[in-house]
Amino acid sequence: MSRGSAVHDELGRHFRSCVQCRAANPEAKRLKDPKRRTVPQETLDAMCPIGRSVYKSYVRWLAEPD
Repeated sequence: MSRGSAVHDELGRHFRSCVQCRAANPEAKRLKDPKRRTVPQETLDAMCPIGRSVYKSYVRWLAEPD
């Protein structure tokens, strides 16, 4: 398993169990960004601390060069 798939799996597990992070829906906000790199701070603030950390790791992984 690659590091990226581990990050993706962790994010999926967290979002399945965390109503707060699902309600914040950071991925929908990220997809509205033309470069798909940023999420508004208020969206990150609406997430739980664990979800915010996992999501930031996920976005960093997405930004890594192939």
